[in-house]
Amino acid sequence: MGFVDGDVTGCYFIDEGLSGISGMNLEGRAEAVKPDDMTTSDGSFPSRMPLLDNGNFYMADGDKFLPQIKSLAQNGAESIGAILQSKSTELSRFHFNVIFKDKDKELKSMTVDYGTVLNDSDIPKLTADGSEVPMWDKDVKSPIIRHTTFSAEYNKATTTISSGEEPPLMLAESVFADNTTLSLKEEDVDHVLTATKR
Repeated sequence: MGFVDGDVTGCYFIDEGLSGISGMNLEGRAEAVKPDDMTTSDGSFPSRMPLLDNGNFYMADGDKFLPQIKSLAQNGAESIGAILQSKSTELSRFHFNVIFKDKDKELKSMTVDYGTVLNDSDIPKLTADGSEVPMWDKDVKSPIIRHTTFSAEYNKATTTISSGEEPPLMLAESVFADNTTLSLKEEDVDHVLTATKR
């Protein structure tokens, strides 16, 4: 949510549940747009963002692109023009880099579309380092909506956990992360036995 003074027009942002100005989305001024409605691949401006077709913005083609600021995307400055053009193209391409790192070593990298949920096969397996249990520093099952680097973290392992009562009703022994819990659930179970006479 943002607050602004003066006149605002033609502001578009990805609809991720947040509002535009003063907690409201205002047509023609500050509008939330679904991700798929913010990009094109043929060089035309997205139909949901008509106010950008005003000579100040540029649409690339050949991939899935967001609008680019024309003065960056078509910059002709002798010393930095090519750098600005390259960076503008890179940032407007609507794909996201995902990197998995363990300490200083890159285990895996990939490029995914906005909103992709990684499959188990996409996620490198981590192995315990002595008495420490590895885990990723972010939720690997959350949709990818930004360039994301997952880094391995190693926590001291717990070898025994309890169900929490005094005295505990159940103990489990293994190698657990320090936030692992053990809980019990009671259920009534009816067993029906059937016999066949021979």
